[in-house]
Amino acid sequence: MPDLAVGSGAYTVANAQHAVRQGKHLARNIAAALRGRRVRDYRHRNLGVVATLGLGHGVFESGPFVVHGLLAWLMHRGYHLLAVPSLGAQGARAGQLAARAAVRPRHRVARVGAAPPRRVRRERRGAVTSRRPAAPSGSTGSTGWSAVFGVMSAGCFAVLLLTGVVLMVWYEPSSATVRYRGAYLPLRDVEVSRAFNSVLHLSLEVRGGLLVRQAHHWAALLLPATLTLCC
Repeated sequence: MPDLAVGSGAYTVANAQHAVRQGKHLARNIAAALRGRRVRDYRHRNLGVVATLGLGHGVFESGPFVVHGLLAWLMHRGYHLLAVPSLGAQGARAGQLAARAAVRPRHRVARVGAAPPRRVRRERRGAVTSRRPAAPSGSTGSTGWSAVFGVMSAGCFAVLLLTGVVLMVWYEPSSATVRYRGAYLPLRDVEVSRAFNSVLHLSLEVRGGLLVRQAHHWAALLLPATLTLCC
């Protein structure tokens, strides 16, 4: 697609990242124009190229700096998570990635031209199946997903424990009323309970407080679900 930021017949890839960046830049320019300030042209700063080559493998290149392997894959997935718009969607996507990493698919890489004919593959498959020992009676198969949800349950419990300690420090469990003097202007000078006042203070005035509350909230929702799926 044409690159409007560069012009003169330049082209760029057609993805949503440019639209998101240009939308934010346009909003800043509109606010600057309404306030009589100078608007700025959009310039895309290319940080490099990153790609995944299967689960746990990737390549990242930025000028002379090249990273490959698991670290490049983590960089690609981390950048993808940062582009997800909401914290809840980021948590859901992170859980999907963790599940895929825990239950690795049993795929093998092979040259397409070297694949044997279909009848030979069927005979080989039958020969391997005939030599495979029978599963013991009462076996329930793979327990991979149970392990995944067990790890997720442990992680949710750890998040609940850590964030609960932080919230215990800031939260004031009192129904006594006070006049709100915080940063939220619509409630300024309104009588609220001390508990509600402490929640607003933690969410709006303490750095990282809203993130701690959201982490505690989502961990509390996910823990019973993961425990149910694990058992």
